[in-house]
Amino acid sequence: KRAPDENEISELQAAVTSTSKETGIQCSVEVLLNPTDILRLSEYVCDCDKFVILNNRCLEEMVSEMRFSRSEAEETRDGIEISSLGLPPGATQGLKLLKHATGMGFVAQLARQGLAVGDNLVKESRVLLRGHCGVGMLVVHGEATPKSFYGAGRALERMWLTATKLGLGIHPW
Repeated sequence: KRAPDENEISELQAAVTSTSKETGIQCSVEVLLNPTDILRLSEYVCDCDKFVILNNRCLEEMVSEMRFSRSEAEETRDGIEISSLGLPPGATQGLKLLKHATGMGFVAQLARQGLAVGDNLVKESRVLLRGHCGVGMLVVHGEATPKSFYGAGRALERMWLTATKLGLGIHPW
């Protein structure tokens, strides 16, 4: 879509701040607009994606939250329907491949054999993130506790709804 202007960034921050006051969990919004900063973040995100892909437990958890069809999303009424993520076909196919690779540790086995499989699977992430004109992040301050995860989830939802109202695109990375 487009990068947010200063007023829109302030609205996003206000939405998160009001939720922080309600929940007692301090959260803030960071927005990167500088291409160099986005490039640096894209490398970090790809490293995190690669860790998840190569760690079977993390991969199974990630895949368990995804819904690969509208009927599956309607049936379970939870998770993230991958068609809602706005991914290109290659990335969608990669996620479907990962779904079938879980439980076998298949991806990690390939990586142990020296194949750069993790690098290839996160290539789409790198391209997608670098193509954005801006990147917003929810920052949660303090200790990781069930209460902080709940508060962060509420703040993220409020930020997402505000961004949607402002016509800004959000992708849950």
